[in-house]
Amino acid sequence: MSDNSAIPPKLEPVSVPEDSDFYVYSKTEIISILRDVQEARESAALFFGGQSMLTSVLKVSSVKELVYLDCNINKELNAQAVASKRLTFVSTLHNVKVQFAIPRMEFTEHGGQPAFVLKLPKTVLRLQRRESFRISTPTTIPITCSMPLPNGNRLTAVVVDISAGGLAIFGSPEEMKLDLMAIYRNCLIVLPDSEQVHVDLQVRGIFDITLKNNVAKKRVGLQFIDIPNHAQSIIQRYIMKLQMEQRAKSEGGKWQ
Repeated sequence: MSDNSAIPPKLEPVSVPEDSDFYVYSKTEIISILRDVQEARESAALFFGGQSMLTSVLKVSSVKELVYLDCNINKELNAQAVASKRLTFVSTLHNVKVQFAIPRMEFTEHGGQPAFVLKLPKTVLRLQRRESFRISTPTTIPITCSMPLPNGNRLTAVVVDISAGGLAIFGSPEEMKLDLMAIYRNCLIVLPDSEQVHVDLQVRGIFDITLKNNVAKKRVGLQFIDIPNHAQSIIQRYIMKLQMEQRAKSEGGKWQ
């Protein structure tokens, strides 16, 4: 069973036009993709009604055209997922995002354990583009995003991940009172060494997250809107620096 850990940035859902070439419609190919996700034991997430949970693909039946997913240890969360009229499944396969909509699902058993079962999706989004790959920001030297609110106040929150296409912020439900799809102008991102950029941001996703200590948080995904070239360059340079530092750390070396 999956736990209640926070959803990794790479599993955040994306919005792509329905006529995009990134969608797969072949039943055979869809079965193959989901079986590859299962065999690779890739982490996955379900998003529904502002909630989210970790899961994984347990089985893909080509005969019955059904997909079996792992339940969560939180029984109440499982019940909310089954009661939902629309869910979004997100996973990755070889750094390619795999995403599809679920109109409904039911409880069942798999291998003697509780599981979800749903009909094989008719379409699957298979997306690989630079903007979709996000990098987590260090907690030791956090970066912040300050957003002007309609009431005249400003919301300042810690940025938990960033990409060429946007960023995500994290905070308490009381702080994160933002409107889905709303655009916030002249937001200020403060990077290390007091480097700053001004950008316009659109809210693309708001998700309730329960941490392992049962503390409620909100994660808000934000997309850059018409970002100026100089701001894009500064952010790209910061991302490249993070990548080099993380690569050096994983190799046991020291980034210079």
